[in-house]
Amino acid sequence: MWCWIANLVVVASVHLPEDMKEAKAMLRRYGLASFHLTFDAARGSEDLNELMDRGLLTKEEAAILQRGNAAKAELVWGWVLKLFSLLAEKGRFAHPDMALGVAHKISLSARSAVSNTWTYVDTQLPFSYVHLLGILVHINSIFVGLLSGIVLGKCTARVADNERAPMMGFARDEYTTPFASRADAWNVSQLLIQQLLFLFTIPVFYHGLLRLAERISNPFGYDETDFPKELYCQMLEEETLALQYATEHPPHLIRRLAQGDPFEAAVAGLREPTVAGGLPE
Repeated sequence: MWCWIANLVVVASVHLPEDMKEAKAMLRRYGLASFHLTFDAARGSEDLNELMDRGLLTKEEAAILQRGNAAKAELVWGWVLKLFSLLAEKGRFAHPDMALGVAHKISLSARSAVSNTWTYVDTQLPFSYVHLLGILVHINSIFVGLLSGIVLGKCTARVADNERAPMMGFARDEYTTPFASRADAWNVSQLLIQQLLFLFTIPVFYHGLLRLAERISNPFGYDETDFPKELYCQMLEEETLALQYATEHPPHLIRRLAQGDPFEAAVAGLREPTVAGGLPE
C-alpha cells in the first residue's frame, strides 16, 4: 500500500493544475489516513481522535467512517476515486482519460492491498496443524525431561556412592563404586553439566518458538517484534511531501516546456553536466 500512496501523490501533482493545491493536499491526506487506519484496525483501535488531531481527518469524515461497518482503511479509497472522477468531469485534468484510468488503478489496487492485509492477518492456520505442533513440542519436552532425569539420577548416584558424605539420599559407609581415576570423575561431572544444559535449553527453545509464532501472526500490534507504526508513518509522510514538492517544482527545462516553448528553445543555452573523472573532449 505504501507504493500506491506514493503513486497517488505523484499522479495528483502531475495532472492537477497549480491552483488545485487543496485537492492535492486532500488526496495526500486520504492516503496517509488509510495507512494509519490499517494499523489502528489491526490493533483494535476504533478511536479516530488521533487522526483528527494529526489533521488527517475532519470531523465530518470521521463521523462518516464511524458509521461504516467495513474496514475504514478501505472506505477512504472510495473518496479518492470519487474525487478524481468529479475533477475529471469538471475538466480539471489536462488529460482526463489517462489521469482517471491511472486513478482507478491506484485506488482499486490500494483498496485490494488493504483487503489482502486483513486476509493474511485474519486467516487462521488449520487447527489440526497448530494442535499437532503443540503436541509435538510438549511430547519433546516430556521425553527430554525423562531422559535428563534418568541420566542425572545415574550421575548423582555415582557421585553419592563415591563420597562418604550423604548426598541426595545415597549415603554409604564404604565405597561401592569408586571412581577409577580423575578422568572418570571428570566424565561424570561433564555428563551432569551437559544434561542440565540440555534440560533447561531445549524445552525453553521450542516453547519460545511457539510463542514467537503467535506474536508474529499479527505484525501490526504493539510488541517489540511488530512493525514500527510511527516510524513508517513518518517516513511515508516525508516521502509524499518530497514527491509532491519535486513534482510541483521541476527543473527549468521542464518548466519551459510546460509553458509551451519548443524543445530546441528550452534546451538552448543548457550545458550538460560533467561527470568527475570523465573522458576529455
